[in-house]
Amino acid sequence: MQNKISIFFLGTSFSFLLGSAEVSISSISSTIEGLIGTDTFIKNRPLITKIFTDEDKFLSEGKPDPVLIASRLKKNGLLKLNIGKTQPVILTFYGIGSYPIFAKVLFETIAELGYSKYRIISTASYSTNIVIQIEVKSDSILDPELLSEILQKDGCNITSIKKDANNKWSYQIDTSTAELDVTQLKNGSAIQLPTPITDYWLAVEKNGILDFISTGNEWYPFISFYDKKLSLLQSFRLDKKHETLTLKVPKSVKYIRVSDMYQLNNIKTGLRVRFE
Repeated sequence: MQNKISIFFLGTSFSFLLGSAEVSISSISSTIEGLIGTDTFIKNRPLITKIFTDEDKFLSEGKPDPVLIASRLKKNGLLKLNIGKTQPVILTFYGIGSYPIFAKVLFETIAELGYSKYRIISTASYSTNIVIQIEVKSDSILDPELLSEILQKDGCNITSIKKDANNKWSYQIDTSTAELDVTQLKNGSAIQLPTPITDYWLAVEKNGILDFISTGNEWYPFISFYDKKLSLLQSFRLDKKHETLTLKVPKSVKYIRVSDMYQLNNIKTGLRVRFE
């Protein structure tokens, strides 16, 4: 009689028929197999057993750490980033939490990884469950260590990585402790913002008064206030050039986006901001 074992990953069940007795597959082995595929896992089982003798080193809070495991596999030649010729690579990202936060962190991370051009295949959000799938053209897969390093700047962590095919990968990202890596405005502080490349993003810890000084610019303010989940609370579009501007920061505001109604080139010399 054969027994069936089911492994669950990202909401998907994978079943294998094994021998006459039920076999227990450790969680770290399941993570390794998800990263390199079943064939490579079986073929290299002796090496894998040797390099992962101390499984506890590859756990984080009692759970497999896919980034640490991927790093060890990469160093031992079992996880190869290069996939040959440049081709479409399908990346699926799963998350739980705020869709605006997840999307902003993800797309900025993809850009920081060097993918200036990508195609969004699909996005979905059901309650707090989020799925975003994109296609990039590349001759390599994402480096798990570099991906993790960038995500951690925004307080996000990779909890699962799975190889669906050589050019198809799935990632689960924990955004429960996410905080955007943006300029922090402390009460009583004043800062000079440089000439912008993209919109300015600021963060505050409580409500207060914002003073802007624009010198040598043609600034037509476009300012938006968001809560900690990046839900829009209030915005201002001022179709008149301003050299100074004072705004009251509403309650529950965490993030502030500062831009220009028409083009960022209007802010040639940057802006000075004071928060009280």
